[in-house]
Amino acid sequence: MDRIWFRAYAFLVNNPGIFAIAAKLGCFLQPLHRFVAGSKIDPLLAWTATRETPVIAKESFRQYWISRRK
Repeated sequence: MDRIWFRAYAFLVNNPGIFAIAAKLGCFLQPLHRFVAGSKIDPLLAWTATRETPVIAKESFRQYWISRRK
C-alpha cells in the first residue's frame, strides 16, 4: 500500500497543474474535517490522535511572494 501512495504522491508533485488543483481542493475540504475528526472514518486519525490539524493559510506562499514583488 505504501508503494501505491508514494507513486500517487510522486505523480502529484511532478504535475504542477494537478498539484494546484489538489491544493485548492484541500483548502476547500479542510473545514469539513472537523465533522469526522476523532471518529473511525477519520482518514487522519493516527495523526490527529495526538495533534491538532493545522489551519491552512488564507494566502499561499506563492500568492504572498507575487504580491510582495509588485
